[in-house]
Amino acid sequence: MSRETRDAKQDAGPAQLVREWAHRAKESAGSALEPLAAQACGKAAAQARAQVLSPQGELEVMARAVTALQGRRSTFTQSDLTRAMSEQPPADLGVMDPAQAAARLPDLAARAIGTGMVAALEPGEWLSIAAELRRADRESVYSAHRRTRYATDAQIARECRIRDRAAERGAPHAEPADVARLLGGSGETLTCCDDA
Repeated sequence: MSRETRDAKQDAGPAQLVREWAHRAKESAGSALEPLAAQACGKAAAQARAQVLSPQGELEVMARAVTALQGRRSTFTQSDLTRAMSEQPPADLGVMDPAQAAARLPDLAARAIGTGMVAALEPGEWLSIAAELRRADRESVYSAHRRTRYATDAQIARECRIRDRAAERGAPHAEPADVARLLGGSGETLTCCDDA
């Protein structure tokens, strides 16, 4: 018999498989497992409903998210912070309703920004903008939504130390001729603007 001449396999549907598994479980364990599964699922659902993240737990989630995010990149947006918070819940929190999580996580990210865990990396407004030209979040309609980038104080301090070290006399540096050669230019091209 070959594949071309044999009859097609008739796979059991999901309902049939469940019935077979229940029958096998009853034969081997002596009782049906459906009541046990319903009890376990009911207790887990009740625990998930009853459990709320404490204020201390919220601070821990925010701190872990900021630390994890800083380890991956030097600057980040509020959306990046929200996603990082979704990756840091305590193991004992339980499953959160997706709609509840969608509302709660951005609130936690906004609180982390508001508490000073991170610093905004943009200058203040240079021009006053009329109220009718602002969105509900008070940003200008002409600016990209949530464009502000943030960094931790530790990251800013680290970058300031690098900048200060580079400005010291005798700091490691590249010779102008080598830089010009690597950039495909000449020494005159790189130094022409220094005289101005």
